[in-house]
Amino acid sequence: MITEPSRQTPLLAGPVAGLARGVAYWTPVWLPLALLAQVCLLGLRPALAEHRRLLRAEVEVEERHRDARERYERLRAESLAWDDEVYRERLRRIRAQRAAGAAEGGADPGAGPEHD
Repeated sequence: MITEPSRQTPLLAGPVAGLARGVAYWTPVWLPLALLAQVCLLGLRPALAEHRRLLRAEVEVEERHRDARERYERLRAESLAWDDEVYRERLRRIRAQRAAGAAEGGADPGAGPEHD
C-alpha cells in the first residue's frame, strides 16, 4: 500500500508570504539605511551640537589660559629675582635710602621701584 505524501501547508501563505519575501529581499538595502539614520539622528546631531558648543567655549578657555600663563611667568620671574643675591641687595639699599629720606622728611616715601 502506497500512501500519498501529505501536503504540508506553508507557514506563511498568501499576501503575508509575499510581504515576508519582499522584506527579506530588500534587507541588504534597508538595514544599512536604518543604521545610517540612527547614526545621523542619535549620533551625529548631538556630536555636531557639542562641537559648536565647544567652539564657543574655546575663546573663553584660551583667554583664561593666556591670563594664567602670564601670571605664571610673572611669578616665576619674581621667584627667580628673589633667589638672586644682587636683586635682594639692591632692594635692601633702596629701602634703606627711603627710610633715611623719610626720617629727614624730604623724600617721597612712594618713590622708587615697584617690587618692594
